[in-house]
Amino acid sequence: MVTEQYFRAKGFNTITNEFNLLSRTSKFKIYNDIISLMTGQQKLEQFKDAVKILEDTDHSIENPDLFIYNL
Repeated sequence: MVTEQYFRAKGFNTITNEFNLLSRTSKFKIYNDIISLMTGQQKLEQFKDAVKILEDTDHSIENPDLFIYNL
């Protein structure tokens, strides 16, 4: 919450806890789509690939809970 407030005060936009980039089905499709648009599909796929590699090596990865962007 403090991090979100800090970046909002600096003029950034944030999405908090209302996205799920790691799920194949998500009730937050609209926010996932915004993130995909802001990062580009290629970068989003690179992120998912990196998570998969870490999971395959027994690392526990949780879904991010804060996305910060600037229009």
